[in-house]
Amino acid sequence: MGVTFEQFQQIANSTSFGFRDILVNTQSHTAKLGKFIFSSGKDANIASMNAFREALSRKHGVFGEHAFDTVLGARAQMQKSLRACDVKAVFSSLNTIKEKRFIGELNRQIDTDPRVQELSKDMREHLRADITKYPLEDVDLKNVKSASDLARVASERIASGIETVRSKVNLGVKMDTRVHHLGKGNI
Repeated sequence: MGVTFEQFQQIANSTSFGFRDILVNTQSHTAKLGKFIFSSGKDANIASMNAFREALSRKHGVFGEHAFDTVLGARAQMQKSLRACDVKAVFSSLNTIKEKRFIGELNRQIDTDPRVQELSKDMREHLRADITKYPLEDVDLKNVKSASDLARVASERIASGIETVRSKVNLGVKMDTRVHHLGKGNI
C-alpha cells in the first residue's frame, strides 16, 4: 500500500526543523526523518518523492498530484530530497488549488452549459453575478478527487445558481450585475 498522506503529515509535524529530510523505505513501507544537513542520495530522494506523490494521489486524487507538481515539481525533477517543509507547503496549497480549478470549471461551464444558454441575457448576467459573488456557496470540495467530480460539483453549483436567480427575479429582488468574471478576488 505504501506510506499514507497522514503519515507524511505526522512526520513533517513532528520536527521543528523544516529542512529536515523525510526518507521512505520502500520495502517496509515506512517513512522517517532523515539527516539534518546531508541528503541520503538520489535513489532515496526519488523513492521518497514518488511515495509522497502516490500518497497525495490516493488521498486527494488529481488535485494532490497537481499540488505536488506545482509545489515540488522542480525539486523532484532535480532529484532533491523531500523535506518536512515541502510536505507542509503541499498540504497548505491543496485547498487553494482545488478552489482555483473549481472556479476555472465554473467559468467553462457557465460559458457552455445549455441550461445557461437557454436563459435570457438578463438572467445570464444575474447568474454570472450571483456565482461570481458566491462561487463556493453550498459547495463541498473535500471529497472531490477527479476532474469528473469537479465537473459534477460545478454543474450542481450552476443548477443551484439558476434556481437562486429565478427565485430572486420572480420575487422582484433587484440584483447587481456589475461583476462578470470569476477569479482570485472573488474566492
